[in-house]
Amino acid sequence: MSRMICWAALSALLALGCGADKPAEDDHGSDVDPNLRIGHVMIEVGHRLEMSGRAAEAENWGLSGYEAEEIVEMFNMDMTRSLLPGVCDDSVSDAMYENLLTQLPELRDAAEQEDAAAYAAQFRTVSSSCNGCHAGCQVSFIRVPSRPGLDIPMVELADDEASPAPPEAPSEASEEAAEEAETDAEPTEEDAEPAPAEAAPEAD
Repeated sequence: MSRMICWAALSALLALGCGADKPAEDDHGSDVDPNLRIGHVMIEVGHRLEMSGRAAEAENWGLSGYEAEEIVEMFNMDMTRSLLPGVCDDSVSDAMYENLLTQLPELRDAAEQEDAAAYAAQFRTVSSSCNGCHAGCQVSFIRVPSRPGLDIPMVELADDEASPAPPEAPSEASEEAAEEAETDAEPTEEDAEPAPAEAAPEAD
C-alpha cells in the first residue's frame, strides 16, 4: 500500500514539474500557433514572391497574379498565427506588416491588369517593406531584390540596382592603331588607276 502511495506522489510531482515548464496557450495570444515558425512561413512567401516576379518578367500574368494572391492569403492567415523572433522591434515589424497588407494586394492587382510598369513599381515598394521588417528583426542580411526576376533572398552582396560599368575610353595607342588600319584600307592612286594595256606585236 505504501509503495502505491509513493508511486502516486512521484507521478503527481513529475506532472507538476512538466507542466511548469510548458508555456500556457495564452502566453502568446489565443490565435498564435507555437508550432508554426515564422522562418517556414517566410520561405514560402519568398518563393512565391520570386515566382510572381519571374512570371511577370515572362509576361505570364496568370501565374504572377496567382502567386501574389497566395501571398496575400498567407499574410491574412499564416502570418497572424506565427511567432516572431524575440529580437524583433515590434514597432518596426508591425508597421511593415501593416504596409504589406495594402501593398501586396496592389501587386496582385497590377499582375491581373497585366501592367508591367505598375507591377515593377509595386514590387519595389513591397521589397522595401520586406527589407525594413528584416532589419527590425536583426536579419537585414535576408534581402529581397527591388526588381522582379531575381533570386529571393539575394545571395550576392552586390547591389541589385548596380548598373553595368561604362565602356572604357580608348587609349592613345589603340586610337593610333585604328588610324593606321584605316589608312592601310584606303586605296592609293596607283591602286585606283588601271595599268595601261601593252600594245599587241605587229604582224610580219
